[in-house]
Amino acid sequence: MVRHIDFIIIGLSLIGTLVIGIYYGRGIKTFQEYAVGNRKMATSVIAISLVATIYGGSHLGVGLWKRCFI
Repeated sequence: MVRHIDFIIIGLSLIGTLVIGIYYGRGIKTFQEYAVGNRKMATSVIAISLVATIYGGSHLGVGLWKRCFI
C-alpha cells in the first residue's frame, strides 16, 4: 500500500534537486565549464566519481543477490 507521504517525500527530493541544480548552474556559460568543471576539479572528486561509476548500485546488487539465492 502506497501512502501519500511517500509521494510527498519523493516530490520534495526532486524539487530540491532541481532547485539546487538551477542555483549552482547559473554561472556555467560554456560546455567546458559544464563537462570538465573548467579544469578546476580536485583529484579526489574525480577519483570518487570514477569509483562510483565503476561500482554502481546495480553492480554491487548483483553480488548480494547471488549470495542470497545460492
